[in-house]
Amino acid sequence: KKIVLRFGIITITVLLLTYFGVFDYIGKFLSKSLSLLNEKYLTIIVTALANYISAIYLAGMFLNSNLLTIKDVLYILYLSQLITTPIMYFRSYLPYRLAFFSYKIVLRWIFIDLFSAMLSTLICLIIILLLL
Repeated sequence: KKIVLRFGIITITVLLLTYFGVFDYIGKFLSKSLSLLNEKYLTIIVTALANYISAIYLAGMFLNSNLLTIKDVLYILYLSQLITTPIMYFRSYLPYRLAFFSYKIVLRWIFIDLFSAMLSTLICLIIILLLL
């Protein structure tokens, strides 16, 4: 019964979001944002979502093949790190830390760690864009 109820709620929610055009709006927003990135950048970002080490190897292959410059490689690796870091923190660190501490402490801890990691990554991205 619970599964059927959840499925029904999700189906109704998706239908309402479709009716009000939320997915069209998100699609327009993403198409504008992703049009700034070429296919090599998107390939590295998608690979980083699966495995960040594989994205580093892929970026290295693009660099060795002269398909990307060193600035492009650094930029896209930091950009993909900016995208994958929040996922990693909540997927990996949250369950591990919840085993030892209360959820209030863990959420504060993760948000502080995440904020500092994102801030340092943004600073590196700015340095790459301005100096290289």
